[in-house]
Amino acid sequence: MNAVAAAAIALDAEELATEVSRSSPDHGPRHWRDVARVGLEVADLNIDGEVLFLFAAIHDTQRHTEFADPDHGQRAADFMRTQELPITEAQSDVLHLALVSHDKGRLRDDPTIAACWDSDRLTLGRVGISPSSLYISLARVRSDMPKYVSGAERVMFSEDLPWPHVADAYARKFGWPDA
Repeated sequence: MNAVAAAAIALDAEELATEVSRSSPDHGPRHWRDVARVGLEVADLNIDGEVLFLFAAIHDTQRHTEFADPDHGQRAADFMRTQELPITEAQSDVLHLALVSHDKGRLRDDPTIAACWDSDRLTLGRVGISPSSLYISLARVRSDMPKYVSGAERVMFSEDLPWPHVADAYARKFGWPDA
């Protein structure tokens, strides 16, 4: 994947999102981009940047309600399977699992799934919830929560960046090829 393709996928996911998701102040497009940006903060190079980026772009796109919606992760995973994504079957399986269970409060040893979930959980401040280390999977994030919570707050309360800018940052960090 390259930055142009990644941004196009994110923009398509946004366009195909439910109206509830697209218009949500708490779970909408700004949040998706924030999760992607926080993902850059928690990711190291043993994390699959393609899966992390796609998770951020898709995870809340299929909400039917703004608040309690226990099946939105499954719907996002089902939606993901309908898209032609430039990833391997193994990556698709990891992304599927990350999407299905992202809101269940579980912990995960897989570093990519952990980064997906931790990136989302670190943004809970947007709804007035202080992220708890009890729900953070990555040990290095858990051990320095103030740093990562502060980083997430900087992202959430700074200028929103469009998908192409976020995708470019992923391309630089993970060494994606040029378009």
